[in-house]
Amino acid sequence: MREYITQYFPGDYVIIPNGIDCARFDAPYLQPIERFNDGRPNILYVGRMDARKGFRHLIRAYPYVKEKIPDARLIVVGAFSDQDKMPFVRYARTHKLKGVHFVGYISPEELPRYYRTATVFCAPSTGFESFGIVLLEAMAAGVPIVASNIAGYCTVMQNDAQGLLVPPGDTRAMANALIALLRDPLRRARMSERGRVTAILYDWNLIAERVLDFYRELILRRNAIAKKPAKKRLARVRHMLRLRGRTRKISP
Repeated sequence: MREYITQYFPGDYVIIPNGIDCARFDAPYLQPIERFNDGRPNILYVGRMDARKGFRHLIRAYPYVKEKIPDARLIVVGAFSDQDKMPFVRYARTHKLKGVHFVGYISPEELPRYYRTATVFCAPSTGFESFGIVLLEAMAAGVPIVASNIAGYCTVMQNDAQGLLVPPGDTRAMANALIALLRDPLRRARMSERGRVTAILYDWNLIAERVLDFYRELILRRNAIAKKPAKKRLARVRHMLRLRGRTRKISP
């Protein structure tokens, strides 16, 4: 957005990101979704079916994952309609893909439980993302991530730190990254801890304070600017009085 807007309004911009409630996604009382809590590895997708969200790349990568990890499962959550999901349902049926679950819309209260159920979170967007609230939600929940290497996502995660970054739209690379993490619990654990540390930096308590600090800074700047014209006027008055021989102390 900054790159876009500076074409029309050049200037220096301060970017304050959105935040999340970390405690909501990392609460100790959260329980996994029962029907998916059977020991099988779960790949979680959260989002709409818009083209830029890239779900088509994930479902095309899924057969390669199944080939190496037959018991893997893909859980698809988001505010999409039956019409939105139908092309992907047909794709799964045509290719005889087992373990694809189109859950659809879930309540905000349920969402943290789905993250708690996930083994790996996948964000296959192809572009035009700010940084992805879902990435931070997954990090706060301690879920390692496979995400597209796009500008927005790179602002909050680094490759092989909180997860793995792959070229956008590269189904093979996405599949290989998913397979690598599903096969390596120690690597996932390391990424989980790194993700939690990153997510805390975006907790609303900190982000809200940054917003307030910026408003305070703007108020100070405005007051400083407002004082300058008054000082200039006072200097002119003093100068005129001196010329008239009536110099006296004038308080601002």
